[in-house]
Amino acid sequence: MKTAEKVVRIESDAYEYVVDFANEHDLKIGEAVSILIRFCASKDLIVKQAHVEVVEVQNVVEEDD
Repeated sequence: MKTAEKVVRIESDAYEYVVDFANEHDLKIGEAVSILIRFCASKDLIVKQAHVEVVEVQNVVEEDD
């Protein structure tokens, strides 16, 4: 098997999941990442990511005098 060495930054929760998966299945972290990526690639997955940020809070209902 060819091994490609690349450095990739991932979010901490994803890394923790990979470490747990690797430990649970007695794998190296790189092997676990490869398995999980291949699994995702074999599915018709749609990635949805939402980012919500409150920039300014305004009252949208005005009081009647």
